[in-house]
Amino acid sequence: MTNVEIIKDFYTTDNFRNLDYVDKLVDDSISLEWNSSVGQFTYNKSDILKLTKELFENYSYSKIDLLTVFGEGDSVAARYNYYASTIENPSEVILITKIIVIWEFKNGKIIKGYQSSVLG
Repeated sequence: MTNVEIIKDFYTTDNFRNLDYVDKLVDDSISLEWNSSVGQFTYNKSDILKLTKELFENYSYSKIDLLTVFGEGDSVAARYNYYASTIENPSEVILITKIIVIWEFKNGKIIKGYQSSVLG
C-alpha cells in the first residue's frame, strides 16, 4: 500500500478510532504539531493514542468526509471534515471540525504531522 492509500484507508474507515490500528501506524517517536482554534499543541505517541481512545469513548458515531488527499515523496496531505454524534444525543450528527494535515512517513509509519483545525 502506498502512503496515500494508507491515509485514505485511515480516514475513510473507522480506523482513526481504532487504538490498535493507530498504535501500529504511528512511529514511537512521532510528533504532531497541531494549530487549533483554541491554541497550539504538540503531541507525542502517548498523547495521540489518548486522543484516539477519547474519540472512541466520547462519540457514539463519527465519520470523516475526506475532501482532498495527495502525496509527494514521503509526505501526504489531507483535508477533511470530521462529523460526530455524542453519546447524549446519538441521533444528531454535527460537524465538529475542519482539518488540514500533512503526514510524513518513514518505513511505512507516520513520524511527523502538521495539522490545522477550526471548529465546524
